[in-house]
Amino acid sequence: MANYYAPHHVSCPSESLIRQAGTPQAKNQTLHPNEQKYVRARKQIAKQSMQSWLGSNMTKVYSGDFSKLSVDDVPNIAISVSGGNFRAALFGAASLEMFDARVHSSVDAGLGGLLQSSAYITALSGGSYLSTSLMFNEFPMLSDLVFGNDTLGIPGWQLDVNLFQPGPSGEYTTAFFTHLYDDLGAKQSQGFPVTFCDFWGRALSYHFLPGTNGTESFASNTTAGNHAASLSYSSATQLQTWKDQTMPFPIVLMDVNSPQAQGNAFGDTGVLPLTSVVYELTPFEFGSYDPQLAAFVELPYLGSTFHSGAPSSCVNSFDNAGLMIGTSSCDFHQYNVTDNVYWKAEFEPLIANLTKVFGQHQPGQEMDVTSVANPFYEMHAGTYQDAQETNLSLLDGSLDVENDPVLPLLVKARRLDVVIVLDSSGETNDVKPSGLSLLATKEKAVVLPSGTINFPTPFPNSTDEFVSKGLNVRPVFFGCDGPTKQEEAFP
Repeated sequence: MANYYAPHHVSCPSESLIRQAGTPQAKNQTLHPNEQKYVRARKQIAKQSMQSWLGSNMTKVYSGDFSKLSVDDVPNIAISVSGGNFRAALFGAASLEMFDARVHSSVDAGLGGLLQSSAYITALSGGSYLSTSLMFNEFPMLSDLVFGNDTLGIPGWQLDVNLFQPGPSGEYTTAFFTHLYDDLGAKQSQGFPVTFCDFWGRALSYHFLPGTNGTESFASNTTAGNHAASLSYSSATQLQTWKDQTMPFPIVLMDVNSPQAQGNAFGDTGVLPLTSVVYELTPFEFGSYDPQLAAFVELPYLGSTFHSGAPSSCVNSFDNAGLMIGTSSCDFHQYNVTDNVYWKAEFEPLIANLTKVFGQHQPGQEMDVTSVANPFYEMHAGTYQDAQETNLSLLDGSLDVENDPVLPLLVKARRLDVVIVLDSSGETNDVKPSGLSLLATKEKAVVLPSGTINFPTPFPNSTDEFVSKGLNVRPVFFGCDGPTKQEEAFP
């Protein structure tokens, strides 16, 4: 059995693998040193891009000599791509193309250049398909990324190919499923639990990650890397485009189904309470700035066993790129908590069969989450809800209703000035966003200890107000009249 997908055990390094991130309340909140280094270099590029983008209009936004501004004083811009499966990925891609300085029509419209002027890009669920695909395909034109470019060797997303029935015959589909099950079996044989999130992530990899060249290769496992089965998220740091800081710094969000979580879910559609820790993933680390934890593990060692911050058994390659986007979009937990899920009939037999094949070897394992050894086990026992949980049950980053991943951009140490939110939610009857996601983050700011994040005000108090004012059908700005003192400023 091929071992591409399975994590492998390694010796633990002597240096610490856990970073204490600090909190605003203690005035010691910090970023990962490599994130700081990347973003600083990225802002040098953004400064030049911003000058080119604004051109003769610069004096309308800045009266001084922009070229003499230090990197620290250049506006810090981020783009947030919402969840929403394929719809979110496509909407996000179209929006980024509209912001792309390489697209002449976007430049003519006055928006082309915003993408190159941005320092961060956050995503969850379907939005993470886009950001991760963009990163591992080394920041091509968005049209090439989505539709493919044979000359450049980019196959495109091939979304016309069914995710679970990619071929013209039953034999073709059987071969496809066999390869996916072999991947999961290899992981389980190494002692790691496998769930439907693994299966989901592997299927997504065939579309959004390098390694699947043409429809005919879906049923083959002879492609380089076996359809990204061996591609780790942390390996992005080895790409030349990463070394050149070509794209905004990426952050992907995930929620956790904690048995210790307290409080009610937000609104009528929430599955997880806002008191739950929200985890973020970068090519450098995994963890949370939520002050009850405020700690991170070096991403290559995700999946290792820790006690009070010290590793006892280390692994690499748990951070498979497909599994990471599969986890961020693994919303199948809804299957167990509500019947109001349009895809329930389609996925029920898949989940049942996966449970039959793999569940007998991992009794008691939830199949609708990604199970990972808790790197923060026995840490911050007084505040961290999962301090006594040996494993974390990770899942879709929007199940606390925060479908717009703006929370990491409100982390004060990141010092964001502008956040562009691309919301492809469809809560209204005409399938438009209702403002629910941002209202959830507004409430999250209240739930978190005072001073953790500042949410822009004024802001509507309900989805009815948001929709009745037409804020969901046109670009809208919040927080422009916010506080001016640095210690009170957004974020």
